[in-house]
Amino acid sequence: MPAALNQQLARSVVDNGARTERIESVYMQDEYRLLPTLTINYGARFDNFDAFTSGKQLSPRLNLVWQALPDTTVHGGYSRYFSPPRSSWSAPRPFQSSQEPPMRRR
Repeated sequence: MPAALNQQLARSVVDNGARTERIESVYMQDEYRLLPTLTINYGARFDNFDAFTSGKQLSPRLNLVWQALPDTTVHGGYSRYFSPPRSSWSAPRPFQSSQEPPMRRR
């Protein structure tokens, strides 16, 4: 690739911040056979998130498995999950390229 084209395509991102993102999680689950053909799975996950924003969430999970016939299994359940925001969505200021003028907020 010619050097002039490479300089046009290459961009540096300047971020002089000192934030570190951290996600801590604990998960537990168990299974109990209610009947020979019916099993319940249950569990919970706790997430603790700390970056530009922070949050905590307990996410339960419950699942039933029924062996209707020897070759047919029916699954049904509920679960909730934690999805932290992307850092670029929650940064205190916009990211910018070192080759562009600073971005202004409206």
